[in-house]
Amino acid sequence: MKELTIDEIKQCAIDILLYLDTFCKEKGITYWLCGGTLIGAMRHKGFIPWDDDVDIMMPREEYNRLCSEFPKEGRYQLLTSDNSENFPYAFGKIVDTTTIKQEPLRKKFQKIGIDIDVFPIDNFPDDLTTANKMCRDIEVEQRKLYSIIANYGKGRNAVRTIARFLITAFWHLTDDLRISSAKKYISRIQQLSQQYNTTETSHCGIATIAHYGIREMNEKSVYASSVEVEFEGHRFPAPVGYNDYLTNLYGDYMQMPPEDKRETHHGFKAYWK
Repeated sequence: MKELTIDEIKQCAIDILLYLDTFCKEKGITYWLCGGTLIGAMRHKGFIPWDDDVDIMMPREEYNRLCSEFPKEGRYQLLTSDNSENFPYAFGKIVDTTTIKQEPLRKKFQKIGIDIDVFPIDNFPDDLTTANKMCRDIEVEQRKLYSIIANYGKGRNAVRTIARFLITAFWHLTDDLRISSAKKYISRIQQLSQQYNTTETSHCGIATIAHYGIREMNEKSVYASSVEVEFEGHRFPAPVGYNDYLTNLYGDYMQMPPEDKRETHHGFKAYWK
C-alpha cells in the first residue's frame, strides 16, 4: 500500500466535505463546521497549519436523517456504531473507502480510512449543576470506552496509559462482573447525551464527546441560522453565533497558541488501498 502525504490526507478530507456539502444541500439537511475546523476557517481560511482533520456538527434530528439517507454504497460511507461492527465512537464518521488509517486507538476497528467527524447536537439542561453532572457522567463512560479500545503500553506515555488501564480495570470487573463491550459504553453515552431531547430547554451543544464538557453548552440562538465561511478556497456553513461558540470553547480563538502547543492530536499513518 502507498502511504498518503499530508497534502493528500487534507485533500481527501476536503473532498469528503465537498461531497457531504452537495448531499446536504440536495436533501435540505443543516450542518455546520465546528471545532478546530471552524477555527481554521476563521483564522486561516483553511486548515490550522499543524492540523489535518475536518469536524462538522448538526442538530440531532438532522444527524438522524443523514444516517438514514446517506448512500450505503460508493466511495464515501457514513459509519456509526449502528452499522459498523466494533465502531469505537458515539458519533459518526464519513470515510473515504479508498484509504485506510493505522493508529493505536482504532486497533479493533480497521475499516476506518481518511474521514471527517460528524457530531450530533443535543439539548443541555438549563441548570448548570445538572448540565455539569451530565457532562461528568458522559466523561466517565467515555473513559471506560477508551480503556478497552486504546492500545495500552504504546505511544508517548506508556506509564500514563497503563495507569489508566489499572484504574478502569476496576470499572470492568465491577460492571455486571463481566467484560463490557465498546457498544455497551457507546449506548450509555448516547443515552446520556440525548436524555433532555424531549425536554424544552434553551441550551444545546455537542454532548457525545467529553473533551470540553460544559463549554460545549450554548444558547440555542447560536445555532438559529447559518453564515458562510471560507475554508480551503470553498464556502461552507457555520452557525450564526460562531463567535460565541468558539469563544466558549477556546477563549481568544484568533490568538495563535504558543509554538510548543502547535501539534496535531491525530497521530496516524494513512494509505491508499
